[in-house]
Amino acid sequence: MRWIAAGLAILGATWPASRSTASPPPRVFALTNTEQPLRCLRRLPSGEWQLELTPRPGNLYVIEASTNLLHWAAVGKLIGSVPKVEWVDPASARWPLRFYRVTPRGFYSIRPTGQGAIELVLGVPPGPEFVIETSSDLRTWVPWTHFMSRGPVLQFLHQPPAGADRLFYRARPTGSNWLALQPDATWLLQPTPSYGRCYLVEASSNLVDWQTVQQFIGTDSPVALAALPEGAGWTVRVRTAPLNEVFDVFIILGQSNAVGLGELADREPSDESVWMLGNDYQFKVAYEPLDDSEWQVDLVSADRTIRTNAQYGHSWGLRAAKGITAACGNRVLLIPCAKGSTIIQNWLPGTNRFDRTTLFGSANYRRSLAAPGGLKGIWYYGHESNCHPLYRPTYIQDWTRLITELRQDFGPVPVIYVQLAANIDPEQAAAFQEVAEMQRQMETGSGYPHALPAHHMVVAFDLGLLDYVHLDRASVNTLADRIALATRQHIYGEPINGTGPRLVSIRHPDGDRSAIQVLFDRPINQAFNNYDNQFRVFEVRGSNLLVELPLRRVSRDPNPCAVRLTLCVPASAPLQVSYGQRVALGLHMPLPNVVKDADGLPAPRFGPLPVQD
Repeated sequence: MRWIAAGLAILGATWPASRSTASPPPRVFALTNTEQPLRCLRRLPSGEWQLELTPRPGNLYVIEASTNLLHWAAVGKLIGSVPKVEWVDPASARWPLRFYRVTPRGFYSIRPTGQGAIELVLGVPPGPEFVIETSSDLRTWVPWTHFMSRGPVLQFLHQPPAGADRLFYRARPTGSNWLALQPDATWLLQPTPSYGRCYLVEASSNLVDWQTVQQFIGTDSPVALAALPEGAGWTVRVRTAPLNEVFDVFIILGQSNAVGLGELADREPSDESVWMLGNDYQFKVAYEPLDDSEWQVDLVSADRTIRTNAQYGHSWGLRAAKGITAACGNRVLLIPCAKGSTIIQNWLPGTNRFDRTTLFGSANYRRSLAAPGGLKGIWYYGHESNCHPLYRPTYIQDWTRLITELRQDFGPVPVIYVQLAANIDPEQAAAFQEVAEMQRQMETGSGYPHALPAHHMVVAFDLGLLDYVHLDRASVNTLADRIALATRQHIYGEPINGTGPRLVSIRHPDGDRSAIQVLFDRPINQAFNNYDNQFRVFEVRGSNLLVELPLRRVSRDPNPCAVRLTLCVPASAPLQVSYGQRVALGLHMPLPNVVKDADGLPAPRFGPLPVQD
């Protein structure tokens, strides 16, 4: 590209004749000097600059001036009516340095290219968003392209639809977005805020191939644009799309282990591919603590100790979402809505299903803002509080009702839920085991009549604890990775192992009542440390009495998919087996040797369940 200059005025620009005609035409069009209406400049005795112009008849021109070639100001207008015009800039005498350019407004030319396309040369002011529309009858107008004007003159190539015998064009500002050039030569976008809409900033050099250089969600604040690709001729456009067309939206529900209480000293780094609708109702790049209560709007779900400057509050949500985007190349939007110390009944809807003073209504309202086109999935961790004797007997009915109510408003969205982790309190360990077994039975494919569709479980009982019930920071990371795997398999349909081995049967092999075979659906690891002593065998005495029996040996069965439990003496009464029921050994003490598959994913805790003959 070469400049043609006279004095201090830039007259125009032209592409060298050697430029290949096979390459895409430049997007930023500069008039050749034979068409440039600015012919010459002369300094008058008064010190003012006089411009000699030869405008094209009927065309509107804007005369702009600058002192730095970066910021331009309109100083005059003219419409081509005579072959030659002499125009004097009355303010130019006081400027030691002055640049001028004369640019058209509106369509400067519309002509066929010889290859079936139409070349449009359009003069527009830098800054606003424009739309070019086409019509065949001057009555019905169809948008062809939106673009952010970097002006002053742009060139477009349009391929008319097949069979079109005539076509009219018009360009108009949309009034929705505005680009502002900054002193450092970067651009600032001032978008129209819009909930439930994503803005995609795209750049192209040929009006055909567009590449996304930035994306963000409707906001009240200006957004600094990312650097555009190197080279001249780029045009920027900003288009909007529903959030669910750009982001896969997941809502996070449950208790405090869904909120997250991991240490915040070493936070999961943010990533531009993962956004969140925060508790302050602002869309932003996701960060930890994900459930930050600072400036929280719906106080019904506020966990006031979870703040950016707190010691604890790290969740698994951000890391899980990053695991998905890294594998799938997509974008994820999270809606954290969990609330600590709640029971299932607290989450059921009232008469008004969007009542934001209720947990259900608040989550439902936020879901309607962030995912009006539908959620990708629900991530759920809870409910330890339902292990209480008042609520434990109806856990299956209560959970089934909650999932039914959520899906009534959310649609048939899949659920990834976490089986309850261990507990260091001996009085609560048995209750946690009972609820965990009910959770196992409700998983899709479990074979039980109360199993729910699109309902997939992640195992957590082997993870280390921060206190009597909450996962520590290292365990939060492990759980995040497991949730990402489960989501990739069961929601995205990837052919991977996402949830690990599952129980198939418990029986006496070949009628041998001194042995028990626990069969899983895939090969498992060897029995180091007796699988961390998590298997227990009980003899059934009477209607409700279970007496634990000692085990001689715990080993992997000759069948690589099974565990063999060897009793000290043959059983003379019915037996039951549990796994994962033992009290956690202590804080920050995960179980490294539990039953796992070749990918390191653990089997769920279960039982007590009867042994089949």
